[in-house]
Amino acid sequence: MPKALLWGYFLIVALLCVVAWPLLTDHLLTFGESAGRLLEAHDKGVTALFTIVLAIATAFLWHATYRLWIAGERQVKLSRDTAERQLRAYLTFRNLRIKPWKWEVDSVPFVTLELRNNGQTPAYNVKVEWYLDFAHTSSVKYLKPKIVDSPSYVLDPQTVSAFRGDLGKLSNEMIRRLKAGTHTIAVCAKVSYEDAFGRPRHTTLLASAPSAESTQTDSEAGFASEGVEAT
Repeated sequence: MPKALLWGYFLIVALLCVVAWPLLTDHLLTFGESAGRLLEAHDKGVTALFTIVLAIATAFLWHATYRLWIAGERQVKLSRDTAERQLRAYLTFRNLRIKPWKWEVDSVPFVTLELRNNGQTPAYNVKVEWYLDFAHTSSVKYLKPKIVDSPSYVLDPQTVSAFRGDLGKLSNEMIRRLKAGTHTIAVCAKVSYEDAFGRPRHTTLLASAPSAESTQTDSEAGFASEGVEAT
């Protein structure tokens, strides 16, 4: 828009204000006098109305403040939970092996198991409960960790604890059932611990040894996981 036209609009508005200002002033004075008389006549009603409006405004202000506080608390909790997930200890079982996996009478296959802290902070009051069982294949999933009075310890980040155990010598009957596939050597393990934030955690593992057809004599074999649970 040309500057000359803008200046023209400005001058027109200024002239209108100059002309209308006296009339507007007279009307405002008249309205002010009328309003003053009205307020004097109904002062109690006006006071009551003002009190009601103030109460409503206060209620709305309190509600808005409360909602802001709730949103802030949620944000703080979300930030805290995120930090805990990133920094807490995560204990997992790994490298579950059986060796030597011999199908011979009086052989003693032993099982090795590792527990690793994959988190960024230590795990405290670590207690490991695990055992081997010569179990029917259909009952492996129902095995529960046995309560063992084991000493607790601290497992630092990115470190490993190793465990080893065996069932003793294999008998003719055990070998027959293993070869028939009705039974297996099962491992049931559970680790309970506390993370750096004082929260109780646990990890459980169920696993079974491989079948006779899938292994070679004297070989080392891994276990098939039947289920893992972690918190």
